[in-house]
Amino acid sequence: MGDTRVAAGLRKGAPGPAQPHGRRPAQCRTGSGEGRPPSLRLSDGRALFDHFHRGFTLLRFADHDVTALTEAAAVRDVPLGVVDVRDTHARALYERDLVLVRPDQHVAWRGDTPPADPHYVIGRVRGAHH
Repeated sequence: MGDTRVAAGLRKGAPGPAQPHGRRPAQCRTGSGEGRPPSLRLSDGRALFDHFHRGFTLLRFADHDVTALTEAAAVRDVPLGVVDVRDTHARALYERDLVLVRPDQHVAWRGDTPPADPHYVIGRVRGAHH
């Protein structure tokens, strides 16, 4: 836990097919905090998904202190790794500075700042009822 990986040098992928009425494919629907995250290729050819952890993955697109969130995960025995990504295209696709991805690669939580109550967020994403 608390493992941080750096994924720098993301590049834009080839454009996909046009979506009717401006809709994005299901894997890009991150606005509601659900759905699959967008797929991106890194400069070394590997997919961003290859950097995801076996447990939860926190994608960090900007410099935010996420210690309280990683500590809240550790207290609840929730495996959480942090992946730092510094790329404006990737940040635009993911729409927030911080994106928490579940082990099944669905977006669990997103925000432009760390959560005010990280224990609540970790409880919710692991299925606890408050």
